[in-house]
Amino acid sequence: MLGSAMNPLRACKEPSKEIVAFNEVNRLCWTNHDVLWIAWRGIGEYMGGDKLEWARGLKNKTIRHMIADCFAFVRDHDEYMLDELKKGFTDVSSY
Repeated sequence: MLGSAMNPLRACKEPSKEIVAFNEVNRLCWTNHDVLWIAWRGIGEYMGGDKLEWARGLKNKTIRHMIADCFAFVRDHDEYMLDELKKGFTDVSSY
């Protein structure tokens, strides 16, 4: 949702450090969106078939690790978004 919200904030604007930050946050949000679809598919959501059978897939260590990796990726990208917003809206010398 945040990725979609960035679009009107940056549309038809002259380049500035704020717009660069919005562009980067938008990119990071959509990357997170795509990665979370990997996790959804790992648990069988929106895949059709027997939901209980898909849930049994969580017994598979590889699937659990893949989902955990997706969550770690999103966690890291949330931090990157905050960093980008700080760069775009604060004086860099205050770091």
